[in-house]
Order: sequence, then structure tokens, then C-alpha cells
Amino acid sequence: MNNPFSIIVAVDQKFGIGKDGALPWDLPGEIKHFREVTTASYNSHENVVIMGRKTWDSIPQKFRPLPRRINLVLTRQLDYKFPSGVLKAFNFDEALMLLKSDQYKDKFGKIFVIGGSELFQSAINHPDCRELYLTHIDASFSCDRFFPALSSSFKEVSRSASMVEKNTSYSFATYQR
Repeated sequence: MNNPFSIIVAVDQKFGIGKDGALPWDLPGEIKHFREVTTASYNSHENVVIMGRKTWDSIPQKFRPLPRRINLVLTRQLDYKFPSGVLKAFNFDEALMLLKSDQYKDKFGKIFVIGGSELFQSAINHPDCRELYLTHIDASFSCDRFFPALSSSFKEVSRSASMVEKNTSYSFATYQR
């Protein structure tokens, strides 16, 4: 049995997602949207958020691990220490296999890939990637990390009205394969 998963990410007009290990924008409404989508209860279980170690490091320490979610971090550093309850895997395929194991299957709601750029590259091309939650930010930032180009296999199924926050307009879109 496969583990279908979603990707959630905010992108600027050039599909930039980060700069110098941080988000290049400050949009509290976008962060609230991320939290609401990734913590929404499915089958009365917490959702899984899969992230790379650099994404983990970019989250302010007081917010790690992300509450009300199962945090799964990918790292090649076998001796990297995470707080109790944080799962780790060597790579994306190992993470998906871990979630299929008897120990974890049926213990979570949805799976969300939350970054960074290397992980997005693996995830978006994976056959079990079924849905994308993209926040489209109507501005360009001097990003040094980017989201991969969208494949034509993903079709936009919904988009919110534009919102403006701190002189920056953005909208939430959902794409399905």
C-alpha cells in the first residue's frame, strides 16, 4: 500500500522559497495558513510533516518540533540529536518506508512535505505526491532556494481570493495530480 502525500510551500513569482536559510518574507497570514492546513485533523490522528535538516534548523528553536504534528526530519548526519519524539530518516524513501512500518502505519492522518528545495525536488516527482498547497506570493525576493517547476500533471483545483499583508499580495492555491 502506498502513502499518498501532499506538499505545502509558499513561492514568490520566480518560485523562490528561501534565502540564507530563512523565509525571505514576513507574512503572518501565510504562516497561519500553513499551521491550519498541517494541523487539521484527519482520522483523529496528528499529521506528519517531513522536512530536511536545514528546514528543521531554519525553524526558530521555540517552535521546534512543530506542535500537534509528527515531525520527521531527513538528515545524513547519523549522530544529529533531535528532541524526543522527532523521527529521523536518512532520505525521503527511507522516511516513506518508516511511515509504512507496523510501528507507524495507521498512527497518523496526512503526510505533508514542507521543505526544503532538495526534498521538494524528490517529492514532486514521486508518484505518491497527489496534492500541492501553494501560496503564490505576488512579488519577487532575492531567493537562493527554489521550488521545482510544476509538472503539467498537476492541475489547479482551487484558489483563494488575494490577500494583502505588509504591502504584499498573495493567494492560496491547491493543485491535484
